[in-house]
Amino acid sequence: MKIYRNPLWEEVRMIWLFNSRNKPTGSYQNFEEVCDHFRRVEHLKPLPAAGPGPGGRWDFIYWPHKRLVSLHEHLKDTPFRPAEQEAFERELDLIEIFDGRPQASVQYMVTSDLDISSLMREWCFGYAHHHQYTILETHSNRLFGGFASAAIAFG
Repeated sequence: MKIYRNPLWEEVRMIWLFNSRNKPTGSYQNFEEVCDHFRRVEHLKPLPAAGPGPGGRWDFIYWPHKRLVSLHEHLKDTPFRPAEQEAFERELDLIEIFDGRPQASVQYMVTSDLDISSLMREWCFGYAHHHQYTILETHSNRLFGGFASAAIAFG
């Protein structure tokens, strides 16, 4: 048995999402789209009267600097966390990640060396694992995540 990989196949990236019953939920071209899907799912859930339950809050928020300026203008007497304050002062955007843990969110100032795609990908896989989704990420003629795909030629 030989594995045949056609060099003419184009680089194709697709992300497939399956729910806990292994039914396809959708296909996406990047993790920003997957993240948007998970955020919509979370925002459609009713808020418990006592706040987030034992599962905690899940969200991936990109705060443009203009929004931070607006928050500072409207919430002058509110103490801001160090990353929020520094992002405001340095005129940077901010990313805030809630990953289901009961403690406060994790915040990152958006700088040229911050890999936002990797942060988003990691958050999506964490959300999927916690909520029993399966993500299959395809690149060209291979599947990542424990699966492999290739045309098989016998002969």
